[in-house]
Amino acid sequence: MKKRTSLIFIHLPRTGGTTLSKILKRQYCSGQTFSIKGSNNKNSIKKFKNLSQEKRKKIRYLEGHVPFGLHKYLFFKPAYITILRHPVNRLISHFYLAKSNPNHYLYSRVKDRDMSFVDYIQSKISSELDNGQTRLLSGLKAVDTVHGHGKVTEKVFRRAKKNIKEFFPLVGTTEKFDHFLILLKEYFKWNNVFYFKKNVSPRKKKIRVNSKIRKIIEENNQSDLKLYQYVNKKLDKLIKKDKNLGKKLKRFRRLNKIYSPLLKIYNSICRL
Repeated sequence: MKKRTSLIFIHLPRTGGTTLSKILKRQYCSGQTFSIKGSNNKNSIKKFKNLSQEKRKKIRYLEGHVPFGLHKYLFFKPAYITILRHPVNRLISHFYLAKSNPNHYLYSRVKDRDMSFVDYIQSKISSELDNGQTRLLSGLKAVDTVHGHGKVTEKVFRRAKKNIKEFFPLVGTTEKFDHFLILLKEYFKWNNVFYFKKNVSPRKKKIRVNSKIRKIIEENNQSDLKLYQYVNKKLDKLIKKDKNLGKKLKRFRRLNKIYSPLLKIYNSICRL
């Protein structure tokens, strides 16, 4: 991996990205990073684009709920990474967060309508529920809208897939998070990638997804499902290629059990 490279992490909502973000930030000095704030996404992206050349030249790590394409504003060779999640699992997590977090942009609408999970996935309340992962990875402005349902065509899917092929040396899945983390560590020659889980949705009652609900989600998120399957297949090939990955995984998980409580304490102290 060349030294003069800028890493760009596209944080797809409800994929485990907050946990990964904490790990990635540790790999860079504070003056080398820039985070696009999810609570004020448009203004934060505008602020990034308006940075002076001198400040943008220092950025080695950029992250956020951002569409593909911001590498055009950086000075080093870009390397993108992201994590995808199976659409069914992602929308369950999305619903729990929207229903439980008063700071979530959909909270009041979900609460006022007293939405069930089935209501939520059919509501068209946000484009995040309609191939939201493909939208961001395509980088196309035409589909990057809050009320953009039905705009994710085969062309959009192909663009997202093409971007992954050309700009993403590694892409992970939430379901194989630790495997992906070990591959990242070795690819970028990092050291400390231990973690504790961040921003986990509270779950008071487990949602039962029957075949009817699964069909609704998959029909509304066909591009996300195809992209997930494509990425998962590529990830499986990398996992099988490393004959020692199983041993590395066991060792990492054993050590992470020791270090994760310490990281949690450290994180709490830093926020004081």
